[in-house]
Amino acid sequence: MTTPAPTIDPAATLAPSLPAGTLDLHALGWQTVVPELSPATAEVIGHWLAVGTLDQAKPAWFKKLVEARWRFQLFATQQPVVDGPDGGRVLFVADNGASSEIRVVGVDGSAPRLVGTLPQVVYTARMSPDGRSAYLVVLDRATGRDQGVWRVSLQGSSPMHEVMPPPAVDLARMSGGIRLAATTRFVRTLRVSADGSQVARMACGEPYGECLLDVLTVADGRVSPYTPPEQSGELAAIGDGVMLGLDYCLPDNRCITGGIHLAGGGPQLFPGTPPAIDAAGHLVLLQFPPPTRAPRGFFVTHLDGSGTRLVLATDGSVTAIHQEGLDSQGVRMELPWGWVAVSLNRFTADGGYLVTPAAVRLTDGGWVGLTMPQINPIGGGTD
Repeated sequence: MTTPAPTIDPAATLAPSLPAGTLDLHALGWQTVVPELSPATAEVIGHWLAVGTLDQAKPAWFKKLVEARWRFQLFATQQPVVDGPDGGRVLFVADNGASSEIRVVGVDGSAPRLVGTLPQVVYTARMSPDGRSAYLVVLDRATGRDQGVWRVSLQGSSPMHEVMPPPAVDLARMSGGIRLAATTRFVRTLRVSADGSQVARMACGEPYGECLLDVLTVADGRVSPYTPPEQSGELAAIGDGVMLGLDYCLPDNRCITGGIHLAGGGPQLFPGTPPAIDAAGHLVLLQFPPPTRAPRGFFVTHLDGSGTRLVLATDGSVTAIHQEGLDSQGVRMELPWGWVAVSLNRFTADGGYLVTPAAVRLTDGGWVGLTMPQINPIGGGTD
């Protein structure tokens, strides 16, 4: 795989700043999960959810999550189930040990609303991009057996129902209906395409550490199985007929992402990481320099490696704020198509170091500053 020499977009300038109001930051939100630590041991004993808008660092809503320990054993770390924001909402699950309540809260702090209750355990959840529905990986509360992917309307307009059956990877031998000890880590990851038309599920685990990929076509309910290119359990994005997985950097300082074309199922390496959505709703890849080089800017490229274009150049440095999973800041946010979140970093004249969270427009490199929270863990001598 070769990456063509980038062409410089004439519109890309040194850190251009767009006028206030270019983005309605009050309508766009962020969320972060804050751990609560034991005062005696500093071990994590719970989690709080903070939700707010991108023009305010102070949370509009900040409450402790209701969590119950699993009764079963999995080779996986139990994490709070939170997703979003999408469509101005954040989803979270309250589990009291007997049932799971799926709730949504607005980024403006509007009162949480119950949208569904299940007797099972919700392992993970993924909202649709329009914020109208969500997909849940559901486990049996007594045994931990995978019971498939369920869909819930966040409008409360229809009952929850199964849209994907349990994955074939979880057909471990049973003895008297009892789960045998897991032989490898348990992975269930969901991703939804930007247009909401496809839902991908990566499942790894029993038996023998096998990983499988299933893709749901929402329009007709068809579920198609695929073999992922590597047994990593990574599922970064799906869209435009492509599934993206594990990313890594090569010795020649190129960073790439592994994936497959869904039409043929064949593996391929794609130039760049992380994935992003352009203004037309298509999946693209960003290209940041690897950690061994000074990141003075970044590029955007099409999945086929063509059309590589400089987006932003700066006399400081720039790093991506990843929108999937926890990053160094632990903040997830919602931005329109064609915008990506980065940190602009530079030394100041007095020897200080300034970090500016920013939303960058992919078309021209223009950016607006974001206001993001800085919330320390609760308890453990740190609050």
